[in-house]
Amino acid sequence: MPQTDVWLVGWQVEEDHLDLTIGERVAWDTIPMDEEWVTELFADGRRIPLALDTYADATRAPDDPSWVRISGTVERIERITAEFVQSDAPTDPGLVAVPGSARSRSVSSLRHRPVGAGSAVGFVVRIA
Repeated sequence: MPQTDVWLVGWQVEEDHLDLTIGERVAWDTIPMDEEWVTELFADGRRIPLALDTYADATRAPDDPSWVRISGTVERIERITAEFVQSDAPTDPGLVAVPGSARSRSVSSLRHRPVGAGSAVGFVVRIA
């Protein structure tokens, strides 16, 4: 099986008490990741094709063709942090990530919390 990166939203990991460690086997129903957002967040043009969104079933029917079933072993976990600023766009009030500010730190499980500057955004989990 080829390696695939999957985005996990930080607040969903916290809210759902998701726990995951390197070497663990998973089987997830995922959705396509918002590539425009990822491209803006990461300065290096990084691609993350899929997202595990625990709320996606509220907006997608079980037979929606956008669902992607993925299974395999967790090979790597990265904790992603970014800098945030107040949005000046009337259509997007609140805090927004500073473009290109994403920072990655390898961790052994989802229990690891960010260290250093920035606010937690999410995790990137590599499945192989």
